[in-house]
Parts: sequence; C-alpha cells; structure tokens
Amino acid sequence: ALCFIAMSRRGLTEQEILGALLMIGYRDSTEVKTADWASFYRAAQDSLIKEHTGIFSLAHGCVQKAVLMKVMGGTSEVKLDEINTKHASAPKLTRMSSFYRRSHNCYHTKLAKYFQTQAINWRTLE
Repeated sequence: ALCFIAMSRRGLTEQEILGALLMIGYRDSTEVKTADWASFYRAAQDSLIKEHTGIFSLAHGCVQKAVLMKVMGGTSEVKLDEINTKHASAPKLTRMSSFYRRSHNCYHTKLAKYFQTQAINWRTLE
C-alpha cells in the first residue's frame, strides 16, 4: 500500500488502495479488507496524511525515502550505494539506477493499470 501511495502523484483513497491491492493478487484469504486497512492506518497514522477528501499521502520526506529504499530492494542496496559513491566506479551506480527505475516503473504501471479499469473521473484523469 505504501509503495502505491508513494508512486501516486497526489496520494490515493482507501478504495483505490484496496482496489490496486486486489488487482495485484491480494484476494481470497489474502484480500485486504476495510477493517485490515483501518488497523494498518491506525498503526501507521504518524506516517500518513488523510486529506479531507479521503486521499492518503505520505506525511514526511523520511517516510518517502524509506518506501523508495524498499522499492530499490531494501537497505542493502542503499548501503551498497553509499559504498559505491565513495569507492566504486560509475557502472555499479548505473546498474543501481537501472534497477530502481525498473522497480519504480513497475509500481507506476500497476497503478496505471488499476486506474484504466475505473470509470473516468477527475482521479483517473490525473
């Protein structure tokens, strides 16, 4: 859910989050229901902002950074990046950037596919 929120332009509604998760395979016994989302939101509410419109977005830059680290494959990738910045050649950094771009694009693509299945409105046009 956090990856989808981070990859969205202006955040997502609860319905959009649950719909996107359903679309990528969270169904049957793994389906994220409204009660599950409410529990998650309560636990993560310091990291999320809920607008009066019902749109959730990330509350802090450090949360965005943590989610992006997850998208890049975890903290080991970031440690490698820090090491590479000081000691290694540019090709390693290029491979890291390429992996990040593919992961980032994957989440964007999944989110775009979700919105393509929705009726046209101001949210789907964003």
